[in-house]
Amino acid sequence: MTTGEKIQNLRQQKGWSQERLGQELNLSRQSISKWESGTATPTVENLIELAKIFDISVDSLLGNETIIQENKKDKFIKNFPFVLTGIMAVVSIGLIISQINIYKQLKRLENKVGVMPNTVYVSSANNESSLFTNTEIEVQKYYQNRTMDVSISVLPKSNAVGTKVEFSITGISDAPQIITADQNGQLYNTVVNIPWGVTPEINVSVIRPDGTIENETLSVYEINEDLFQVMLEPAFNERGVHIEFRKIYDMDYISGGTENLLSGQPSVMDWKVVQEGKTIKTGSEKFDNYEEYESIERTILDGTIKNLNKNKKFSVTLDITDINGIKTTLTEDIQLY
Repeated sequence: MTTGEKIQNLRQQKGWSQERLGQELNLSRQSISKWESGTATPTVENLIELAKIFDISVDSLLGNETIIQENKKDKFIKNFPFVLTGIMAVVSIGLIISQINIYKQLKRLENKVGVMPNTVYVSSANNESSLFTNTEIEVQKYYQNRTMDVSISVLPKSNAVGTKVEFSITGISDAPQIITADQNGQLYNTVVNIPWGVTPEINVSVIRPDGTIENETLSVYEINEDLFQVMLEPAFNERGVHIEFRKIYDMDYISGGTENLLSGQPSVMDWKVVQEGKTIKTGSEKFDNYEEYESIERTILDGTIKNLNKNKKFSVTLDITDINGIKTTLTEDIQLY
């Protein structure tokens, strides 16, 4: 039984649909379907999560089980001791190599803490006038280096031999990024890496064998919906400092870079106020992550703070850990008015 067949069998034993298993892994239904059909294989990270969900070992998913029937074993040992010894040696070596490979993969995974991708299904709708029978866009967010892989796949309605597809990606830089799609059967696909906070515009050109070109723009919605923005600014009424964590839906409201974006709502915040090299105040707060917030507001300094000269600049440093375990440090100079 292949790994894909095992995943399908275990999923069906739980009475789960492919969509339900995808939700448990934060993946699309299409990804689960590809595993089960054998057209794609799970990553090491996925295998570990699948093993937890189905309460089995990673070895079992990979087909490394060793099943020994004692009666046959005894008979074989009695009649063919040397052959058995040789076979056991080969099996042992194979298992050792397998365990070493798994260990190496786990170590690579351990070294990638904070760069774990989050797969988000973005869009797949097509209307009657579309050039495509199906389009699929998936996004993987890499938390630590704050980039995203945008995977684009289209299936043209008319796909004669010699047809080519080009993707024009705008919104990333001043000039459009033109990419010739890879063809995999009837599908045309590509992957483009972009920074957090970018909502790309994707134009697809279908180039027919006779040179005719047809264009269509793909819509990308809520690509950054799981990000949170941190805003640190003077609190005018309290003559202090105000902090707001706000879930992001539209990046048009974000200015500057993406250093003030979190990969999810905050879990723990430590803060420190320093003026002229002297620490004035420190604090720490944990947030209830069992509830999903649209925004969280806090005032960390008000008019009662002592030892702070409100007529001079001071710096506020925030050390924030979000629900994905990713740490972000922000420092901002504040001047009260």
